[in-house]
Parts: sequence; structure tokens; C-alpha cells
Amino acid sequence: MGERLPAPREFRPQLDSLRAMAVIGVILSHTSPDYTFLQYVRPGDRGVQLFFVLSGFLISGILFDVVKDRGAAALMPFFVRRALRLLPVFYLVLLVTVIVGWDHLQHSWHYHAFYLSNFRFLSTGAWEPLTAHFWSLAQEEQFYLVWPLALVVLPVRYWWIAIAGLFAFGLGTRGLIEITGRWQEFGPGLYPTYYADDFAGGAAIALWLRSSPPVKMVRWFALAVSIIGVVTLVLLCVFFGPGRAAGSTLDVTAWMLISVGLILTCYVGINGRVGGWLESWPLMMMGKISYGVYLWHLLAIVVAKKLTIASGLDPALGQYYWIPNFFGTIIISVVLAGLSWHLVESRLLTFKYKFPYRSSSTDS
Repeated sequence: MGERLPAPREFRPQLDSLRAMAVIGVILSHTSPDYTFLQYVRPGDRGVQLFFVLSGFLISGILFDVVKDRGAAALMPFFVRRALRLLPVFYLVLLVTVIVGWDHLQHSWHYHAFYLSNFRFLSTGAWEPLTAHFWSLAQEEQFYLVWPLALVVLPVRYWWIAIAGLFAFGLGTRGLIEITGRWQEFGPGLYPTYYADDFAGGAAIALWLRSSPPVKMVRWFALAVSIIGVVTLVLLCVFFGPGRAAGSTLDVTAWMLISVGLILTCYVGINGRVGGWLESWPLMMMGKISYGVYLWHLLAIVVAKKLTIASGLDPALGQYYWIPNFFGTIIISVVLAGLSWHLVESRLLTFKYKFPYRSSSTDS
């Protein structure tokens, strides 16, 4: 008997591990100095993009099923369930952050409260030390607001056109920024449509998988797009240099393709030792609470740095001072995220069953 393609919205443990690796990349980027080789690898940007593609895949998958079944009636339960999943811990972290950093945030907290962080940073041309990571959450929320409405308005046969439109917005935004030279300015990635093709890549494979392609075809497609992405990254570095290639139009597209390949591969499942590692308890646990880890990690960096200095490790390690900061940030972030998951998130998530998509729906 051949391999079985997982059912739509079936829990896939290896996708949780991808979330864990994405958030580890973000923490590594925010704790390591600019002089390391990581400035060219850019694990933080890669991690955020992986989150975007995963969101496009998982959220679009839910929407494709429920909008096809119930049309506009699916919007209310969708938005309520998303709110229960995302808002409580976000506002908890925002409250703590505002209390800790009131001097810096008294004039900007309302931007973050309404998921307008990316517009705030664009308008000021500067990051805020404790809320810089909120820009990506703002972009995701902006996607969550627009994409469901587009799917409701458009007939099912036009959904591929909507996905193509997202690709065009992403490529067009970055292309225009490059042509006008604005990529040299502050935060070009903060524009709402800059990463639209990341969400499109996730949405495209979610819709394709609903046509039940053979598992072997899925594996080959995942390999092909990953190779195309890797080759593109190599060629960009060869022709433009690592610094100029980073964040360029095709650089972002290439990593989107690699992310699509990773998601498809983990969706159908990796076997052997690699698969066993991806389904190990620490990775899966961290992936499960990765949203909280991401939210808490900038506050955790502050605490980790203070502990490193207080312990005397900072001067003793010299240029490697950032290593205990990195591991300390992970530990503190995981502890805080674990507490907020058990005390806040998991409790409030029980209310989502009061808002079913349909009486016989499975929950996601």
C-alpha cells in the first residue's frame, strides 16, 4: 500500500518543529552581533518568512474548507477563533512591555495595540527596543483581515487568481522598492505587501493539496522548489555579493520557495532519524508555544543580558559574550511562554468550541 496523503487540517507534528526552528532563528538573530557570519545568513529574517509561509498555509487551509462550505457565514467564527488564539497573550505581553518600557512607549503603545506597529516604525524611521518584533505580527493580522474577505467575495474558481494576486503584490512591492532605490532606506520590509508572496506560497500549496495529489508528486515538487530556491540564493550571492543579495526581490522569493519545500516535506512526513528528531518532545513543545516564545523574547533578552553581566560571564567570554545571552533568552522565553500558555492561552482557547464553523466541523 502506498503512502497516504494526510487529511486536510490533520495535525502534522513536524510542522510544529518548523515553528520551533523559525523562532530559534529569530532569537539567534537578535542576540548575535553583526560581525558574525550570521549577518549574511540572516536567520531572523528567514525565520519570520517561514512563519509567514506557514501562516499562509495553515490559515488558508482552514478558510478554503469553511468558506467553501458556509460562505460569508464562516467569517464570524473564523475571526472569533483567531482572536481567542492570538489576542489574549499578545495583550498580556504588550501590557508587561508597556509597564517595563513606559518612557519609550507612552506615545506609541496604541499603534501596537491596534496592530499598526509596521506603520509606526515606518513613520518614525526607527525601531523600538522592546516592540521591534511586533511589526511581523501586525503584517500577519493585516493579512488575516483582508484574505478571508477576498475568499468570501470571490467564487471558488477564482481563488487561484487571488493567490496569483498576492504573488504579484509581493514581487511588485519589492521590485518597486529596488527600482526606486528605497531598499537602502529604513525598513523596506515593513510595507504591508512586502511579503505578500510568502502568504501566497503557503496558500497555493494549501489549495493544491486539497486536490489530493499523489504523495510521491508532493515529495518531488517539494524537492524541486527547494533546489530552485537554493540555486537562486547561490546565484544572487555570486553576482551581487551576500550583502546586496540579502533582502532583494528574488532573495525573498527564493527563501519562500525553500519554505514551501520544507512545509510540504514535513506535511507528508520525514522518516528515519531526521523525522524522529523533528518529532522529538523538546522541538514539538517549543513549536507548540512558539507564538508565546516569539512574543516574550525581546523582554527575555533584557533579562538574559542582565544575568550574564551579573554573573561575570560578559567580560570573561569576550567576543563570545552573546552565546550565554542566546541560550539564556531561549530558556527565559520558553519558561514565560509555557506559563502564559498554561495560565492564559489554553484556558481561553476552550471557548473557541462555542464558535464552531459547522456542527460537525473538526477544530483547528
